[in-house]
Amino acid sequence: IKSIRIHNLVLDSDTMPGWGMALVFAAFLVLVVLLFEDLPAEVTAPTAASSDAPSGDRLPMVAVCAAFWHLCVSSLVLTAVEVYLVNLGLQHWGWSIAQSAWLLAVLMFCSGMVNMGMGVLSRRFIKSDRFGLLGGALFGCLACALLFDFRVPSVVIQVVLVSIGMMLVLTVSGMGRAFGLAIQ
Repeated sequence: IKSIRIHNLVLDSDTMPGWGMALVFAAFLVLVVLLFEDLPAEVTAPTAASSDAPSGDRLPMVAVCAAFWHLCVSSLVLTAVEVYLVNLGLQHWGWSIAQSAWLLAVLMFCSGMVNMGMGVLSRRFIKSDRFGLLGGALFGCLACALLFDFRVPSVVIQVVLVSIGMMLVLTVSGMGRAFGLAIQ
């Protein structure tokens, strides 16, 4: 079977990674509903605010904007990685969209697994979310060095270098999103 069409829905080698991710996302939604419990109403009930509360209780707007910036940048990096890798595969390596998409799917999967492991390591070794954001941003800049064109004649070596660089960039981007959410 090359493709399955049901009205406007298409299932083929190009759309299969997207359908797979949609199914995984749906499974995670079901797991969240089944495995997590709501907090008791006493904990989440709003309390009456007194007029003599100090003004220092509010979140600083600049800090919230900075944390939100990290969330936006990590999303933009994820989008840029997807577009860049498919373009690189099509234009420079002579691959089809499906071959580029499979490499991208493998990198995203590996990045997710590494990010889960980094959660355990960062809890142990990084004591501040701010330093995690700063270190992640600096390491992300260094990781981008593997994405440069080194004029290597072998396509296999190019794929390996770009894959390692993309893996590092995706991992750092995921960590940046996690640290940005932890700060907010």
